[in-house]
Amino acid sequence: MKTIFAGASILALALATPALAQNNSSTIDQSGDSQEANVTQDGANDVSEITQSVFDNTATVNQTGISGSFSEITQSGSGAIGNRATVDQSDAGAAVPVGEFSSESTIEQTGDDNDATVTQEVGASYFTANDSAVSQAGNGNDATVSQYGETQISTITQNSNNNIAVVTQGVAGDPDLSFLNTSEVTQNFGDGNEAYIDQINSLNSSSFVTQFGVSNRTDVEQGGDNNTSNVFQEGSDLSATVVQTGVNFPDSTESTVNQAGTFNTAYVEQVGADNASTVNQGFQDDGDPQTPLTLIGGSNNDALVFQTGDDNTSTITQGSGDDNDAYVLQEGDGNTSAITQLGSLNTANVYQTSNGNTSVVSQSGTGNTANVTQGPAPALIPMPPL
Repeated sequence: MKTIFAGASILALALATPALAQNNSSTIDQSGDSQEANVTQDGANDVSEITQSVFDNTATVNQTGISGSFSEITQSGSGAIGNRATVDQSDAGAAVPVGEFSSESTIEQTGDDNDATVTQEVGASYFTANDSAVSQAGNGNDATVSQYGETQISTITQNSNNNIAVVTQGVAGDPDLSFLNTSEVTQNFGDGNEAYIDQINSLNSSSFVTQFGVSNRTDVEQGGDNNTSNVFQEGSDLSATVVQTGVNFPDSTESTVNQAGTFNTAYVEQVGADNASTVNQGFQDDGDPQTPLTLIGGSNNDALVFQTGDDNTSTITQGSGDDNDAYVLQEGDGNTSAITQLGSLNTANVYQTSNGNTSVVSQSGTGNTANVTQGPAPALIPMPPL
């Protein structure tokens, strides 16, 4: 076992004019074979802790800043180049209270062939630290986190096989464009799940993704401010896409997608302020907010929601049936749409292109079609990008 404490060398401090107290600390504990750890700290108040066991682990930490960063990597794996972790934190920020850091990164990987990369850039001033936590247990996991603004929080937990999670919050080189964002990705008890979170040009937005099952995918893109996305998937080959770019302050826009079953697809796009969209596929909601949704299955259902006005509300519920299609277009303000499809092979299209409209569609049989137009006929029927 090796324990190394690394800071500025005595010779370097003696030659420096004037002498500077950096107060950096690096601790490396390696127990096993073929392990490698590289730590570069160019600044002050940086703390790095690396623990690697078994063999074929690789860890690289580069912390460059003014106020100091904290990095902790713990890896335990085996095999041909088993865990790999890279952390790059550059803050260049203002002074922080003693004992606090401008960026904090924690990576813990247990298993084989895990890979995690974290990059955090703060800027000239910030509220509190950027915080990134990655925990992977299993085979073939991959996580990438890039946070460029201030007070960004990212948490990724993956303890099954061949999952991918990529989170981007902010704009590289211009950290003041995004800050106060939160992202959480949890992928457990299934293989081959993918989650991609992109929150740029965003303020105080949150994204929460939970995926249980096999080969599910979630894409979330949020810009503007005060947007919230919640995606829950339990099944296989499910797809959810959420795009929210509204400027909401002091209000908020929220999208909720709950998916179960197989091969269900949900696409939600909200451009405006204080909009709300809920899509339940394979779940049944009894209307009681105190009780959870009931999983009832279903497959090959499609739900599409487009909201380009303000204060719109859309709810789509597709139950245990198969091959249902639901489409909602809201281009005005203060519209409400509710679609419930509990059978199979049903189609519902709702177009609300004026203000203050209400539409309720309920389909419980097979092969039904409902078309609702409130306001002028839409000149263009938007569809998801290819």
